[in-house]
Amino acid sequence: MMTTEQSRQFIQKYLSAINKDKSEEAIDKYVSDAHLKGHIIIFETGMPGYQLTPKNIIAEGNKVTVRLIVEGEHQGELFCVAPTGRKVNIEAILIYELADNKIVNHWMQADTVALMQQIGAMPIAANTESNFNKRKMEKVIHCRDVGYDCDGVIRANTEEEALNMAAEHARTVHGLQEVSPEVVAKVKSVMRDEPSVN
Repeated sequence: MMTTEQSRQFIQKYLSAINKDKSEEAIDKYVSDAHLKGHIIIFETGMPGYQLTPKNIIAEGNKVTVRLIVEGEHQGELFCVAPTGRKVNIEAILIYELADNKIVNHWMQADTVALMQQIGAMPIAANTESNFNKRKMEKVIHCRDVGYDCDGVIRANTEEEALNMAAEHARTVHGLQEVSPEVVAKVKSVMRDEPSVN
């Protein structure tokens, strides 16, 4: 079985490679999961040269979870919708299962509503976008994402404030007297931008 670090590095290499070349030969180097190959071909047909930009990568053993942005231009038929030339920018979360240096299984959750709206196949509800943009965004850290068996959640207005609060949480709750650069890097990698709950 691949180690956690090997799995993380493999997916980073895969995403970089697939952004440059989505030919069948290139895909076969990294993927044996037929369903994932199908997804890649569907999106490449509808949005040639689309890009995957990872925002968070969390690995454990031979499984890797990636939160990413899918960006492209609707230049081909996509989900039975004729090309519109519209730009697409949506979020997706994928979990990859690895074996023998190949992706053998995957689970995907994508914002398909936003996708269909952006290519003109579904109307945008009145005031949806304006109301969302009015919501204040926060920096959010889930302690469990850092690797602790803890349901603590830190919310702050800035990255610096969130990191300071995380350091204090580590000291008071987990007894971590000194926060190493490695821990700081891990915390930054799992930090999310989420709408304020207030």
